[in-house]
Amino acid sequence: MFRSREVGFKKEAVEALVIRASAIINSSLVLQDSMDDIHEWDTPAEIIIHIVDISDFIINLILVIELSANEMIDSFFDIKSSEKLTAAVKIIDKIVILPWYLELVDGFIFRILISIVVSLMNKWFGNEWDMVIAKTVIYNGGDYIEQVKRSRGL
Repeated sequence: MFRSREVGFKKEAVEALVIRASAIINSSLVLQDSMDDIHEWDTPAEIIIHIVDISDFIINLILVIELSANEMIDSFFDIKSSEKLTAAVKIIDKIVILPWYLELVDGFIFRILISIVVSLMNKWFGNEWDMVIAKTVIYNGGDYIEQVKRSRGL
């Protein structure tokens, strides 16, 4: 079987991941509500005030990307961590509209924020995240971190 790295399909793998993740986001009321809130914040001050909400959204976005990548494991694409990160940045960049002067560096900022959250989740839970809980959180709401801690007795 061809792998994305072997035949140079990195861009196609990212686009396929963005499409699949977008479908999950569109069917998640939790994420739709978060995105509606984010669209209302149009100044850097409002974004800073709502940083906890943005952090929750980033966690949920990461979970959606992970769910999407897991669904695509048997497909033609072999999704790498860098491709997951690129897909997450593309999605959040479409959702968070910043002033023009911040749009020049927003991809870099989003990449750093997402990388930090992924690193923290890996530190807390290891590299194997609970996708059953992730799916429940994405579709029904809740706090992924708290639910995982509870399920692991932490």
